[in-house]
Amino acid sequence: MKKETTITKLLGITHEDAAMLFGVTTSQWSMYSSGKRDLPLPAMVLLGEMLAYVKSAEESRKNKPAPEEQKETQVYLERRLLDNNYKQLQLERKIAAAERKQLAQSRRALVSEFLEMRKAGKQVVKAHEVLLIKPAKIAQKNGSVWLAEQQHQKELLELERNMLESKLVALRKSGGA
Repeated sequence: MKKETTITKLLGITHEDAAMLFGVTTSQWSMYSSGKRDLPLPAMVLLGEMLAYVKSAEESRKNKPAPEEQKETQVYLERRLLDNNYKQLQLERKIAAAERKQLAQSRRALVSEFLEMRKAGKQVVKAHEVLLIKPAKIAQKNGSVWLAEQQHQKELLELERNMLESKLVALRKSGGA
């Protein structure tokens, strides 16, 4: 039984397929598989050639994937690279908006500081109170921690982009494109 399992697994075929391929009956194949009988000479030659071909083809494919597999991999990597670029653009926009809000908040705080120093009249005090409330709300929503998280995410995307680009270059050098 060991021969049958090994040969049929090596060839990726069933017991019945093996008998048909080698031009013998299923009972003859079973007897060969169990070691009770030899195959006819043409069947033995064919089996030897098939096994040699399968082993050599597997060895060459281990070293270099098939062209269609390389093309699929290349398309996948290019798609991931485009997706990465899109995510980076989105993050850059979010970061720029957050930085603008932080800048506006710090300027409001400076204006508020100025107004507090002046304390010229009632109108100024009311405006000063409004200016103090607004930066506090913005600070809760768009803190520097959130901004740092977004910048960290952008750095991760840049690393991923570099990795994808290097894989694409290696794939192209190996004959993918």
